[in-house]
Amino acid sequence: MNIEDKIYEELSFVFDPEFGVSIVDLGYIYQLSVDEEKNVMIKMTCISESAQIQEWLKSGVEFAVATVDGVKSVTVKIVSEPKWSPKMMKKGLKKELIGIKEK
Repeated sequence: MNIEDKIYEELSFVFDPEFGVSIVDLGYIYQLSVDEEKNVMIKMTCISESAQIQEWLKSGVEFAVATVDGVKSVTVKIVSEPKWSPKMMKKGLKKELIGIKEK
């Protein structure tokens, strides 16, 4: 398993506190990159506009990524563009959470 896969595996344990669902399943992670020195950069979003929830999620992501062997540093940026939409959720989750029919 490569380091990116290990990071995503750990991120699957970070849950949105309002939905109780993994941020990976919700599609919050927009970009994940790891440089040659194992510095990790993550761009993510979240549904809530609450600064408190955003900071809580950011801290959870930083902690989860820091637990992966070999990671030197973690930078997390919460972005508002592109705007999150239900289309970013994993299949099956849309129907379960909000009743959106999948095509």
